[in-house]
Amino acid sequence: MATQNQATEALEALLLSDDFCNRFAARIEDRLCDSLCETVGAALEARLEDAVKTINDLSQENAALKKQVKQLQQKFDCRLDGLVQYQRRNNVRLSGVLEADGDDRASTSVAAMVDLLNAKLGLEIRPNHIDRCHCVGCRVRAGAPPRQVLIKFVSY
Repeated sequence: MATQNQATEALEALLLSDDFCNRFAARIEDRLCDSLCETVGAALEARLEDAVKTINDLSQENAALKKQVKQLQQKFDCRLDGLVQYQRRNNVRLSGVLEADGDDRASTSVAAMVDLLNAKLGLEIRPNHIDRCHCVGCRVRAGAPPRQVLIKFVSY
């Protein structure tokens, strides 16, 4: 029993010793830090791998979408060119039509163009055949050649 009491007293003395407690705490701290560093490092590495995979997937998707947008833009441009050309087929550009002094709208009005086309070309054009007409460009000084007149017909 004396040995047990001695062991208990020695253990109490050891546990109350600052040196022992400091060394014990340092060892526990080292082991906890190592364990914590491994755990946190593994978790961060896993999240980083996930983030890199997501970035790679999004980069590939972005590249595919850019390619698709480029193809659609080319298709759109081709269709737009076709529509513009299709729309222009109703237009006629006349050169040499004299403009009246003053108001150029009187000489290029629909009625004036109907009279001109019927008289000079022998056509049977009515005002409802013309959608609109106007001079092209800015008014020029006296003595310069007349501006061209653009006539857009309702149909061809």
